[in-house]
Amino acid sequence: MATSRDELIDQLKAQPLVDLTGVVGASGSGGGRSRGEELWSFTFVLVAWRSNGGTINDSELIVRRLATQAELKALQKQINANMVVRLKARIAMENVYGRPEALLESIDEERHDDAELNARLDELLKPVVRSDQKFGDFLLDRSVTTFSTETEWVGETVELCLWLDKIEEFDRAARVAHALWDDSLKWNELVLDCLARDVLRLKSENWQEEDGSTVTREQFESRISLNRIEVRPDGHFEFWYDDDELFWGHDIAAMGKIDSSELSGGIHG
Repeated sequence: MATSRDELIDQLKAQPLVDLTGVVGASGSGGGRSRGEELWSFTFVLVAWRSNGGTINDSELIVRRLATQAELKALQKQINANMVVRLKARIAMENVYGRPEALLESIDEERHDDAELNARLDELLKPVVRSDQKFGDFLLDRSVTTFSTETEWVGETVELCLWLDKIEEFDRAARVAHALWDDSLKWNELVLDCLARDVLRLKSENWQEEDGSTVTREQFESRISLNRIEVRPDGHFEFWYDDDELFWGHDIAAMGKIDSSELSGGIHG
């Protein structure tokens, strides 16, 4: 049965072969496949690019190729974050995925210079800082479009991360963080209640101590340590804790939304 990926590949194969030069984004290259698929999808993003020596296009271009696992590993060694690459590829600005896509045919490994694209790369490597009146300066991690800063939560030093789809959402996410911090005692209690209900119960039922004893809520709260709070512009948030080996090194998280007192907790990793 044909999939949307198959349809996309067919559309890309129908396009003419072009010389494609571009800047690989901060997330580098990766691969994945869905259940039932034999080949992997090797992918990376060009954040600035040109074809056949034309003008630079600043819209993101997803470049992909179907590959075996061995081919995937070899390709990932060739394509790294924050580099200018020259390729042979087939581009479809309009396709079943609804975004610019390209099919990789080959990689030119010879060193070459493109002054304009090198300048774009230099600009992308400059630190991006956004300031907030309450939290101070946030630094952007381009690989995941996240702004982070160090701050305090109910007397504990934590990392505050604003997870965005695009940089322009910074102010919306910051407002969600403000709402959390403005009522921090209430949210801290709700988070701990959630973890006691959803996570401590797992400990009692499935993860007893070596001596067979159980862990009380007081002991549980004294051992776990909050290290990161993640906030999204749509109001969702996550509190991430170190487990102090209560769950053999798994992370503990509580998740919720700013307009609801209903939270869920679990272990991850």
